[in-house]
Amino acid sequence: AIGMAVFLYAVNYVGLKPGIWSSGIMAVCAIGPMAVIILSPVFHPSLFHSGNLFPFKPLNGSWHSHASWMLMFKWMFVALWSAYSIESASTTIAEFKDPHRDAPKAMTAASIGGFIAYAVLPFIMLGIVGVTVLTQDASVAFLPAAQAIFGHVGGIIVSVMLITALLLGVQTTIIGSSRSMYQMTHDGQMIKQFGVINKFGVPVGSMLVDAAVTIAMLALFKNNVVNLIAASNVGYLIVWLLVLPAYVILRRTRPNAVRTFKLPGFFVPLAVVITVFNAFLLFAGGLQWDATPVATIHLFGHPFNLLIIPIGSAIMLLFVPFYFYRRLVQDKRPTL
Repeated sequence: AIGMAVFLYAVNYVGLKPGIWSSGIMAVCAIGPMAVIILSPVFHPSLFHSGNLFPFKPLNGSWHSHASWMLMFKWMFVALWSAYSIESASTTIAEFKDPHRDAPKAMTAASIGGFIAYAVLPFIMLGIVGVTVLTQDASVAFLPAAQAIFGHVGGIIVSVMLITALLLGVQTTIIGSSRSMYQMTHDGQMIKQFGVINKFGVPVGSMLVDAAVTIAMLALFKNNVVNLIAASNVGYLIVWLLVLPAYVILRRTRPNAVRTFKLPGFFVPLAVVITVFNAFLLFAGGLQWDATPVATIHLFGHPFNLLIIPIGSAIMLLFVPFYFYRRLVQDKRPTL
């Protein structure tokens, strides 16, 4: 994982454009076969078995089971990482040639892609392979449809699709997190060192701290990827608990401000509902990940269990000293 990260950081070190172009190539390799699989029931109706969709009930339970709902909340907390990651398209909007024209296009395209990946594809795959196969390794789940469509090379195509999808996810995280810190530096919220760019226009300061946090997380969680995502998602969800109320406040306090793209009015109460939903998942779903300690450390002869929520919160709080140092020391301004 560290070797893969070093390779992708090296690609992004030489400029945003190579990073975006390499992401585009990986997207084609990942989305191309995926699109064919989604359309496979149209050309091979025998692949889709409607019986796999019924009875439609939670895994190992029923709609009336408290345990089933709690299990769904637990995994919905992790699923937010993928579903909300569509917003990563916005991290480079400030650097578009024409943000007013291109930003709505980028967000719309990302939203459509997310809907296909996280709604349409699972539904099609459920109809093709059923619950039992779908819950196995991804290479196993995609294999029946791929072999029926592509023949004996289906396994190779599935491997390429999954590997490039994995690399694309890492690449998106690298670009999104480093450019976000870079933009925050320009907004006066992070220390100036994170705004330093190299001759290729890449914020190397942001990339270095991003790499350091990544390696530290890998050292702590090792191959337990799901727990790593759950811990990271604590901070990610807290951000969403701030962003949507900020949107509501701006719509209420500045209703006549000039906006290139303005959502319909019903999105304001919808944002309130989603915020409540996110807060619920943070506690009802996120706290379930603390049931098992991630690791145990010994300080002064006493064992201390490391849990998901505290680790995620600690990572999130790393922002605070950077913020105060920028405001009080570098800018010599009041904190508010």
